[in-house]
Amino acid sequence: PDRAAVLGALVDGVLGRVDRSAFADPAVPWRERITALALGLRAALLADAGVVRLLGGGPPTGPHALAVGETLLEILDAAG
Repeated sequence: PDRAAVLGALVDGVLGRVDRSAFADPAVPWRERITALALGLRAALLADAGVVRLLGGGPPTGPHALAVGETLLEILDAAG
């Protein structure tokens, strides 16, 4: 509907490329899962570096961004 929605969808599309299965296994220690998450985010952002500037406009709220955030919270919750 507007420019902000387009930019938000662009950011969410990049975050959708993060392979969440790489850090979803609860049998893997939480520190390794957090590291895998950080590396996955880094790889996605390096592949489309222009999106990094868009992250400064506010927190991403698309479905992929929320899924990555929920995964992070699940990892931290499981770690205690």
